[in-house]
This record gives sequence, structure tokens and C-alpha cells, in this order.
Amino acid sequence: MPAGDEVECAASDPPIASLPDTLSVLLRERWPFCSDRIVHDAADSEAISLTDSGANEALGACFEHWCRTMPGEDRRGLGSLWTQWYAVTVWPPLITGIVLLGKVPELTSRDTQLLVDADGCPSGLRVATGVRVDDPATLFDGLIQHATPLIDTIATATATAPRVPWSNVANVTGWMLGELRTVADESALAPGYELLARAREADGCLNPLYTGADRAIATGRPARRVCCLRYRLTGFDYCGDCPITCRCQPADGS
Repeated sequence: MPAGDEVECAASDPPIASLPDTLSVLLRERWPFCSDRIVHDAADSEAISLTDSGANEALGACFEHWCRTMPGEDRRGLGSLWTQWYAVTVWPPLITGIVLLGKVPELTSRDTQLLVDADGCPSGLRVATGVRVDDPATLFDGLIQHATPLIDTIATATATAPRVPWSNVANVTGWMLGELRTVADESALAPGYELLARAREADGCLNPLYTGADRAIATGRPARRVCCLRYRLTGFDYCGDCPITCRCQPADGS
């Protein structure tokens, strides 16, 4: 090349952000607790496959490990609390993807794994690189299918009706939809609210996320229909939206 000649190098296109990274950016400012929960890589976390043949056994073992960190506590309350941690760490970013982007990770992949901390408490979800793009109602149905084996495992392990852990997922769903009203219009939120208001699915099966159509005007959040049972655990009281009311507490308030 002759001296003095200059070659102009075209700048390479910036890398396309992955869906987990995009979700984290969307959540980080307003809902930092929900950010960085859906990831492609989490080398420092324990991971449990949710799609292979041994998923139920692995989930059961993880839950039992978590229970041993709180000996003597009511198992139904523990099962409810464990699924609350699952719901509040996994579902808000996935709901955000549906409402704002119309996409979610490919949750049926064999690489879909529940992330848990050293005590066995859910902390997030590891996903494959695949992305599913579809209408919001279909994507919401996909979230139910993803969660069903996990919910069934904990309900069986604690001899609790599945409606108890499902009510935790529904409560988190309603909360996140209400939160997203600050960045999304009602038409974008409508499929999520319609899901919560629908008692049965198209095939006639009961909708596990059914809460009813009513929701608080101030928050956009549907009322809880099933008690979460956390009051059975040491240090926990009745939730602020508990459906069983204070009559279940001793008359003297003790």
C-alpha cells in the first residue's frame, strides 16, 4: 500500500442485545429487583432443569433442602413461600417481555433451568438463546405451561391444593400488570387482565390464574382469591389483601 494512503474502515454493526439483556434494561430503573433474573449464563448459581425427565425429582429435592433451613415450620406455608419467590423473580420479566415486546424466551427448551441460591430458594431463570414471538394471549398460555410442573411438584410435596401456589403466581401477575400501567397502554395490558378474569380456558379446563374481573382502581391489581398460608410461618402475619379476613385471628388479637 502506498505511503500516505488511508483506508476508511466501516464500523461494524453493534451487536444485537439478547432478550434477557433487553428485559434487564427495561426493568432496571423502575423495578431493579426484577432485573437480571432471566439470563443466558449464571455460573455462580445452582440450576435445575425444568424440562427433562428428572425435573420433578430435582425440584422436590431442592424444596426439601430449602425446608431444612427452616426446621419446624409449617410445610404448606413453606411451599407457598417458595412458590412466591419463584413467581416474583421469574414472572415479572417474562410478563414485561409479553406486554412491551411481544416475545418471551423459548421456555420449552431443554436448557430452561430454574436458578436457586445456596439455600434452594428460587432466584431466576436460565434460558436458551431462542425467542418465541406470538400474540400475547398465546404467550401467556405458554407461561402457564412452563409453570405447571413446578407448581404441581410443590403442591404434591406439601399436600396442598394447587390453587394455593397458583394464587401466588396470579397475584404477582396482577401486581406486575398494574406496575406496567406506567409504561404501557391499556390495550397492551388487556390480554393479561383478560387471562386473570377468565375462569376457564378455551378447552374448558379451569384457568389456574383466575382472579376475577374486578381490580383496584388505584393499582390496577385484582384482589387475591385464595389465602397464601404464609401466616402459618414464624414471623409472618396475614397479607394486606388476605381473602380470609381478620376473623380467622384470635378474638383478643394475640
